[in-house]
Amino acid sequence: MAETWGLVDRVVEDEKTQDAAVENWVGKLVGVGPKAIRSQKRLMQKWENCSAEEGIMAGVDAYAEAYEDGGREPKEMMEKFLKRKRR
Repeated sequence: MAETWGLVDRVVEDEKTQDAAVENWVGKLVGVGPKAIRSQKRLMQKWENCSAEEGIMAGVDAYAEAYEDGGREPKEMMEKFLKRKRR
């Protein structure tokens, strides 16, 4: 049931496979911009205690904040994404 609700990202066979899956996931997180991680954490905390309308506005504000410096980090991250190796 949790999988159909989208609460499970991946199911693994054993501890060894689990370690590899965790290492892979952590590697992806490490590659994300630190400003984006901080922003997402703030948003998630806000969303826990606000109305849907307030949550939407908080998301819009966070998006605007990401581009206050000209969007340096989002541009860098998008460039990495576009240049990634595809399987």
